[in-house]
Amino acid sequence: MIRTPKRSNKQDDFVTPQMKLDLRKELQSAIQRRNNLTSRSKLKCIKFLENSFEDEEKNEPNDFDKRIILRRKAIEEVLTSERSYIAQLDKLVNFFVNPLKNLNLIDINSHTTLFGQLELIHNINNELLTRLENDSDDVAGAFLKLAPFFKIYSVYAFDYRNSLLLLQTLTTKNVAFRSFLEKAESRPEVQQKLNSLLITPIQRVPRYRLLLQQVLLYTSPADSDYKMIQESIRQIESSINHINSVVEDQENIQRMLNIQNSLSGRIPNIMRNVRLETFYNL
Repeated sequence: MIRTPKRSNKQDDFVTPQMKLDLRKELQSAIQRRNNLTSRSKLKCIKFLENSFEDEEKNEPNDFDKRIILRRKAIEEVLTSERSYIAQLDKLVNFFVNPLKNLNLIDINSHTTLFGQLELIHNINNELLTRLENDSDDVAGAFLKLAPFFKIYSVYAFDYRNSLLLLQTLTTKNVAFRSFLEKAESRPEVQQKLNSLLITPIQRVPRYRLLLQQVLLYTSPADSDYKMIQESIRQIESSINHINSVVEDQENIQRMLNIQNSLSGRIPNIMRNVRLETFYNL
């Protein structure tokens, strides 16, 4: 008869699973096991290891420091983006707006239709960039000062479609203008088509909202400028709504003109009145 051995209840009969050591303890244990190291060398290695881990823990930023770093990066992105935008406006003004005004290749009405409020926009945004560079910590203050002027973009947006149509017409029918355009666009300082530069202001104001929302994301409600950034975003959104409304009105007017032209062949003079009304509503 085979007897089944009784299972002992003694603790020694059980092997307790070894707890997984953390990286620091594993490295220390590995150093201790190295027989080819003297006791003094082992102590030096362990001391160096301890110091390395302590330095790493000290240098690791806490949540507050991380937020400050990310906020600074968001503000730097505002500055970088604005400098890039001003560089685009500089190209427009220096190589197209001013030369065409001085060379008299097109009449004043065509010049106004092509470039509209670009010079005014250029001045406004230069002022914004100056304020941002003078005090990058006061992003909210800079935008609060200049956001009300962003509604001028509505006028530019209203004229944008007509600007492109005129550009196409001038390029086709005006040989001198076409020659100027080809030379200006191929300059090393430009290397861009005029129509790709003209759309830049159309895209700008919505970009401000995204940039400031990113700054707000890393700004604490306890910070002094938190509410100011919120107000800046609100004003920019108001400008965006105004721009969208004007563009929608322009599209509706164009549809009305197309319908009336198809019915009677007469062209009512309402575009000028709507443009003036847009100015008065700024």
